[in-house]
Amino acid sequence: MSEEQIAHCLAGYSVPPELGPKQEIVAKCGGKEFRLNRNFKVTPERIQDLLSHGEEIFPDQIAFLKPKKPVYDGEGMWEFQNISNGKTIKAKILDENWLNRFQNNELDPVTEFPYPQSILKVMADFIVRYDEAGLLKREEPTMLIKKVYGPVEMTDIPPRFFKDE
Repeated sequence: MSEEQIAHCLAGYSVPPELGPKQEIVAKCGGKEFRLNRNFKVTPERIQDLLSHGEEIFPDQIAFLKPKKPVYDGEGMWEFQNISNGKTIKAKILDENWLNRFQNNELDPVTEFPYPQSILKVMADFIVRYDEAGLLKREEPTMLIKKVYGPVEMTDIPPRFFKDE
Protein backbone atom coordinates (compact mmCIF):
# COMPACT_ATOMS: atom_id res chain seq x y z
CA MET A 1 0.00 0.00 0.00
CA SER A 2 1.44 3.38 -0.99
CA GLU A 3 1.79 6.35 1.36
CA GLU A 4 -0.78 8.16 -0.79
CA GLN A 5 -3.33 5.38 -0.23
CA ILE A 6 -2.65 5.41 3.51
CA ALA A 7 -2.95 9.20 3.60
CA HIS A 8 -6.32 9.07 1.87
CA CYS A 9 -7.54 6.34 4.25
CA LEU A 10 -6.62 8.58 7.18
CA ALA A 11 -8.15 11.76 5.74
CA GLY A 12 -10.32 13.38 8.37
CA TYR A 13 -9.03 11.29 11.29
CA SER A 14 -8.12 13.14 14.45
CA VAL A 15 -7.63 12.11 18.06
CA PRO A 16 -10.69 13.06 20.16
CA PRO A 17 -9.98 15.47 23.04
CA GLU A 18 -11.56 13.11 25.62
CA LEU A 19 -9.03 10.34 24.91
CA GLY A 20 -7.70 8.99 28.21
CA PRO A 21 -3.95 8.76 28.93
CA LYS A 22 -3.80 4.99 28.35
CA GLN A 23 -6.23 4.87 25.43
CA GLU A 24 -5.12 4.95 21.82
CA ILE A 25 -6.61 5.28 18.37
CA VAL A 26 -6.01 2.51 15.84
CA ALA A 27 -6.90 3.21 12.20
CA LYS A 28 -7.56 0.33 9.80
CA CYS A 29 -6.72 0.81 6.16
CA GLY A 30 -6.26 -1.79 3.46
CA GLY A 31 -6.36 -4.61 6.00
CA LYS A 32 -3.56 -3.08 8.10
CA GLU A 33 -3.70 -1.33 11.46
CA PHE A 34 -1.96 1.96 12.23
CA ARG A 35 -1.64 3.46 15.70
CA LEU A 36 -2.14 7.22 15.60
CA ASN A 37 -0.04 9.73 17.46
CA ARG A 38 -2.08 11.65 20.08
CA ASN A 39 -1.47 14.90 18.19
CA PHE A 40 -2.52 13.42 14.86
CA LYS A 41 -4.91 15.49 12.78
CA VAL A 42 -5.11 15.71 9.02
CA THR A 43 -7.51 17.18 6.53
CA PRO A 44 -7.90 16.21 2.85
CA GLU A 45 -6.46 19.63 1.93
CA ARG A 46 -3.38 19.01 4.12
CA ILE A 47 -2.83 15.62 2.47
CA GLN A 48 -2.94 17.20 -0.98
CA ASP A 49 -0.52 19.91 0.18
CA LEU A 50 1.91 17.31 1.56
CA LEU A 51 1.75 15.16 -1.55
CA SER A 52 2.41 18.07 -3.90
CA HIS A 53 5.65 19.32 -2.29
CA GLY A 54 9.18 17.93 -2.34
CA GLU A 55 9.82 18.27 1.39
CA GLU A 56 8.22 19.27 4.63
CA ILE A 57 10.06 21.06 7.43
CA PHE A 58 9.02 20.85 11.07
CA PRO A 59 10.83 23.83 12.63
CA ASP A 60 12.27 24.23 16.12
CA GLN A 61 11.74 20.68 17.36
CA ILE A 62 13.36 19.59 20.64
CA ALA A 63 15.07 16.23 20.19
CA PHE A 64 17.27 13.92 22.23
CA LEU A 65 19.97 12.26 20.15
CA LYS A 66 22.85 9.84 20.72
CA PRO A 67 25.85 10.71 18.54
CA LYS A 68 26.87 7.67 16.46
CA LYS A 69 29.21 9.20 13.87
CA PRO A 70 30.40 12.67 14.85
CA VAL A 71 32.31 14.90 12.45
CA TYR A 72 35.63 15.84 14.00
CA ASP A 73 36.68 18.19 11.19
CA GLY A 74 34.62 20.35 8.85
CA GLU A 75 30.87 20.69 8.47
CA GLY A 76 29.73 17.23 7.33
CA MET A 77 26.60 15.34 8.31
CA TRP A 78 26.62 13.69 11.72
CA GLU A 79 24.80 10.44 12.33
CA PHE A 80 22.65 10.11 15.46
CA GLN A 81 20.27 7.64 17.02
CA ASN A 82 16.97 9.32 17.82
CA ILE A 83 16.04 8.07 21.28
CA SER A 84 12.34 8.70 20.60
CA ASN A 85 12.14 5.88 18.09
CA GLY A 86 15.60 4.28 18.01
CA LYS A 87 16.07 5.13 14.34
CA THR A 88 19.17 6.58 12.74
CA ILE A 89 19.00 10.16 11.58
CA LYS A 90 21.52 12.33 9.76
CA ALA A 91 22.00 15.90 10.89
CA LYS A 92 24.02 18.95 10.07
CA ILE A 93 24.98 21.03 13.10
CA LEU A 94 24.44 24.73 12.43
CA ASP A 95 25.34 25.77 15.98
CA GLU A 96 28.79 27.07 14.98
CA ASN A 97 29.81 28.02 18.50
CA TRP A 98 29.19 24.51 19.87
CA LEU A 99 30.61 22.78 16.77
CA ASN A 100 33.83 24.82 16.80
CA ARG A 101 34.29 24.17 20.52
CA PHE A 102 33.68 20.43 19.96
CA GLN A 103 36.12 20.21 17.05
CA ASN A 104 38.77 22.24 18.90
CA ASN A 105 38.41 20.15 22.09
CA GLU A 106 37.19 23.17 24.05
CA LEU A 107 33.99 21.70 25.53
CA ASP A 108 33.97 21.21 29.28
CA PRO A 109 34.77 17.49 29.74
CA VAL A 110 32.37 17.14 32.67
CA THR A 111 29.28 19.11 31.60
CA GLU A 112 29.43 19.60 27.81
CA PHE A 113 31.36 16.85 26.03
CA PRO A 114 29.24 14.13 24.29
CA TYR A 115 30.97 10.93 25.36
CA PRO A 116 29.90 7.58 23.83
CA GLN A 117 26.34 6.69 24.87
CA SER A 118 25.63 10.25 25.99
CA ILE A 119 22.45 11.95 24.84
CA LEU A 120 22.41 15.48 23.48
CA LYS A 121 19.42 17.75 23.83
CA VAL A 122 19.07 19.83 20.66
CA MET A 123 16.68 22.18 18.89
CA ALA A 124 16.43 21.37 15.21
CA ASP A 125 14.42 21.63 12.03
CA PHE A 126 13.24 18.14 11.06
CA ILE A 127 13.08 17.58 7.28
CA VAL A 128 11.04 14.90 5.50
CA ARG A 129 11.41 14.49 1.73
CA TYR A 130 8.96 13.26 -0.90
CA ASP A 131 9.58 11.97 -4.42
CA GLU A 132 8.00 13.34 -7.63
CA ALA A 133 4.88 11.22 -7.04
CA GLY A 134 4.46 12.74 -3.56
CA LEU A 135 5.47 9.54 -1.77
CA LEU A 136 7.71 9.56 1.29
CA LYS A 137 11.28 8.77 0.28
CA ARG A 138 12.80 5.74 1.97
CA GLU A 139 16.02 7.56 2.88
CA GLU A 140 16.47 8.63 6.47
CA PRO A 141 14.97 11.98 7.40
CA THR A 142 17.45 14.72 8.21
CA MET A 143 17.77 17.47 10.78
CA LEU A 144 19.35 20.88 10.80
CA ILE A 145 20.50 21.30 14.40
CA LYS A 146 20.24 24.97 15.29
CA LYS A 147 21.16 24.74 18.96
CA VAL A 148 23.01 22.12 21.00
CA TYR A 149 22.10 22.38 24.67
CA GLY A 150 24.53 19.65 25.69
CA PRO A 151 24.39 16.20 27.27
CA VAL A 152 21.46 15.23 29.48
CA GLU A 153 20.70 12.31 31.77
CA MET A 154 18.01 9.80 30.78
CA THR A 155 16.04 10.87 33.85
CA ASP A 156 15.94 14.47 32.50
CA ILE A 157 14.07 13.44 29.34
CA PRO A 158 10.27 13.82 29.50
CA PRO A 159 8.40 10.51 28.96
CA ARG A 160 6.64 11.89 25.86
CA PHE A 161 9.93 11.62 23.96
CA PHE A 162 9.99 7.83 24.22
CA LYS A 163 8.15 5.53 21.85
CA ASP A 164 5.29 3.61 23.37
CA GLU A 165 6.28 0.05 24.23
